[in-house]
Amino acid sequence: MVNNNTNPCHNKKQNGLSVIEALVSISVFAMLSLVAVTFFFRITQLQSKNIVSNDTINEAQNLLKTLTNQIKHTKQIMEGNPQLTTLDYSNQIYTTEALALRQNDDSILIFQRNDNFQLVSKIGNLSNPNPTILNGSNVRIDHLSFEITPGTTVKPPAVTVFLKVSAINNDQGKPRLSASIDLQTTVVVRAY
Repeated sequence: MVNNNTNPCHNKKQNGLSVIEALVSISVFAMLSLVAVTFFFRITQLQSKNIVSNDTINEAQNLLKTLTNQIKHTKQIMEGNPQLTTLDYSNQIYTTEALALRQNDDSILIFQRNDNFQLVSKIGNLSNPNPTILNGSNVRIDHLSFEITPGTTVKPPAVTVFLKVSAINNDQGKPRLSASIDLQTTVVVRAY
């Protein structure tokens, strides 16, 4: 038997999508795109924060290395006032915000944090108008102090350095990414 049904709706194959199927497909694609874009921006933000953190850590470690090398090879440790000839605190620990070191050539090298939150070194005295700035422009020194332990007849003097460094605002109008690190080390004078 031959079907001679001439109704065009029954013989025609449906090619394409209905309106509802198209809307569902667009909605699913939009949601997947939103998830992908959110994931991308979050990864980018985390990467930027890691860069700022790593830069801050590297800068702090370099500053601490500079300080420790100078302290190790100094001739004499003094407090931040270079007019003192020596430290004599009856073997008491002494804390100061500036450290003066008498070098092997008898010059005085002073380390301190200035009013602009920079680590500076000065030759001679605290009022030297030409300090050398030791930290980079992307960090600030939040805290710097020195704990001096005078030497005895059996052990050399030591200096404990406390250093807190944080990242400063970045330019280009981007939101601030913060990073901060606290470092501490104790250095024994070798030229005792």
